[in-house]
Amino acid sequence: MSVLKTILSLSEEGGRCSTKGVSSFGWGWLPVIALGLVLSACSSPPRTSGDDATRLAVAIGTLSPVVDPVEARRAAEMMVKESLRLAEQYEVVQPAWFHNVLVNSGVRERGLCYHWVNDLLRVLNEESFRSLVFYRGGANLGTYQEHNTIIVTAYGDRFENGLVVDAWRYLSLIHISEPTRPY
Repeated sequence: MSVLKTILSLSEEGGRCSTKGVSSFGWGWLPVIALGLVLSACSSPPRTSGDDATRLAVAIGTLSPVVDPVEARRAAEMMVKESLRLAEQYEVVQPAWFHNVLVNSGVRERGLCYHWVNDLLRVLNEESFRSLVFYRGGANLGTYQEHNTIIVTAYGDRFENGLVVDAWRYLSLIHISEPTRPY
């Protein structure tokens, strides 16, 4: 799908990513797209601090008494550090939906939510965590609103008791929520 059709669709759908009913576009969108591309070239990925790793480590550590605090800290630091590396590798621009437009139109190669999940899981699975398990989570599967995240659980615990860890939403700043609560 072209960038023009995607942006037109986003404006018609109130920011949601849909192509329903979009069959043509006017050239009036060209300045908007040009401005977006220019601004995206000047954008830099967000920066995180040690507080982000601490906040994530605390959240992971409170999953269950079986979670090793050292592992919780190591996993949190790995996710924060790797998400920053990925933000640079993906050359992310804000907001995340606009970065998706760039990926879907071929301007950027990677940076969709499932790219973040695949790349973060690859790094996490290289480690030998004994008290933590990492899953791929998804919402609205098979729809244009599909979203993928990582679910972190204590070893032996249920998926529903884990944490949703999302590096895509704020383009490297880790977002945390509970799987059973509305995302």
